[in-house]
Amino acid sequence: MPKRVKTPPPADDEPKYLSVVHPYPKTHPNMELEIDQIRFCYWIACAIGENPQMPEYPLRALYYRPKSGGTVIIEISRDFDRWNDLLGKHQWRDFLTKPTSDDREKYSSIFYCTYNRGRDVQKSGWKRVDIQSGWFNGWSANNANIRFPYPKTGWCELPKANMNDPNQPQLCRPLPSKDFKPPPKAAIPPVGSPAWHKWKETGVLPADPKQKQNTAPAGAWGQGKPRIVPTVTSTAARSSTTAPADDPCTYRER
Repeated sequence: MPKRVKTPPPADDEPKYLSVVHPYPKTHPNMELEIDQIRFCYWIACAIGENPQMPEYPLRALYYRPKSGGTVIIEISRDFDRWNDLLGKHQWRDFLTKPTSDDREKYSSIFYCTYNRGRDVQKSGWKRVDIQSGWFNGWSANNANIRFPYPKTGWCELPKANMNDPNQPQLCRPLPSKDFKPPPKAAIPPVGSPAWHKWKETGVLPADPKQKQNTAPAGAWGQGKPRIVPTVTSTAARSSTTAPADDPCTYRER
């Protein structure tokens, strides 16, 4: 039986593919709906920060499958050179101008995808949706919902396996270690010490004493310098009829 021909490497002009886990504004969007496709692309375009209607816009397509477990794959031009603006942990409370109490605990994460070719993505059952420039008519990355410029992302762990689709392979590669450094791990206390027994009972490692802050003085001295609040004569009134934060109709230019 002849040996299987080895798969050639991606072409020089092959786009790159990123896995977006629990995207904004819906952590489990229904990508069969165009409105969810548009809302998702608005957020990605904010992170890219360029005019989506410009020629050769980096965001080319998105891929989805019903059992993807809240993961969307995006196709980005290989000429794009600001990958660290997209990769990493996107804390909602950091990039939203007015996060709700629920938003403050949510985050999305983006990794390099384990697929290197669009044909491999589609062969695995992912449906391709081309990005339409008409989606961005009247839209701007500098809008009232998402901070501009978009804030810096951070490190995050790889997502766990998708329980809804056990046959789905890992779609995410670890973040580049030179650009995304994980937080230092707390040292395990000496065996038999009170801290060690507490760790065994609770599963929580004690904080590093070097990282503890000095106790602040009591009373007024512990409150720091007094704040000087300037007198404001008048402020511009804002409209009281604000659409929901995840409504694409609210992504108007400032």
